[in-house]
Amino acid sequence: MRRAWAILLFGLSACGSGATDVAPGRGGGTEPMDARVEVDAAAESGIDAGSDAQQASPCPKLPEEIVGNDVDDDCDGLVDEWPADISAALHMRPALWEECGAASTDYGLNRPIVMATHGAVAGAINLRALHPACPIHSLPMSLDQVRAWAKSALEDPMVDGIALDHEGWTLSLGEPMLKVLFSEAEKAGKIFCDVPSMYLNHLMNGMTSFSDMISSLQKHTHCASPWRYHLKGPEYLALGKAWIDGGYAHPIIPMGDAGMRPDYGGITQADAVATVNTLADHGVSFALFQPKYDDGTVLSVMAKRYP
Repeated sequence: MRRAWAILLFGLSACGSGATDVAPGRGGGTEPMDARVEVDAAAESGIDAGSDAQQASPCPKLPEEIVGNDVDDDCDGLVDEWPADISAALHMRPALWEECGAASTDYGLNRPIVMATHGAVAGAINLRALHPACPIHSLPMSLDQVRAWAKSALEDPMVDGIALDHEGWTLSLGEPMLKVLFSEAEKAGKIFCDVPSMYLNHLMNGMTSFSDMISSLQKHTHCASPWRYHLKGPEYLALGKAWIDGGYAHPIIPMGDAGMRPDYGGITQADAVATVNTLADHGVSFALFQPKYDDGTVLSVMAKRYP
């Protein structure tokens, strides 16, 4: 049975020789213009009526500098093989990212995934976040300190797992940090979700190849909630497919906002609503950045589409 890529194994057709390198680094909120996804408007739509604001292909073509030459962009071949316990827990669950704030409410959503540096929401799937952009985690940690943080977070009975905002000083620790967080989550019987740029244009301790980073995430995460705040639904689907074709076989929940960050690309609230509908039409979950800044419009659509 076919299930969409937010909660399951994505199609396992590998990309030929793998994706080409992606330029490392990103300056603040500036989007790399050469890495933007170009939607192929001439492609067959395939988007249901619930998202008529975005009449583009659900799998638009991607520039070769991101994914290489051999990506199959037709969105076929998706398979449901993810372990039942995690796929069941994450299936069509909306997610919330509390930027430097406490997890305190579900915002009217049914059993959402809540990622925050502290706090927990009753009835939610709570992931304690390590977030270097926040004062609480602004000072660089050693791997031993990261391990101690993970153990402490995972001991909380209200916490279902841990999450990493993959930016700032954490990038210099690279793959060894992923190994530590994944290992501690595994030992606790809980999950580790990485939150990187969806383009993977990071510098992970010298690792700059898209395919190498996908391989690292595949080995050392249980799921991912990659962000890119200027993208719309079809583009999220296309990038998700690039992750799959690159070898990532775990749940992916793309993160965007409600149209409140014009410096990240300028999507509108209408774009955000259409994105939620497009992803939900394809069985894909959505993670909302800073839900407290939404006036309730996007959250209400999420509540309807992810009941």
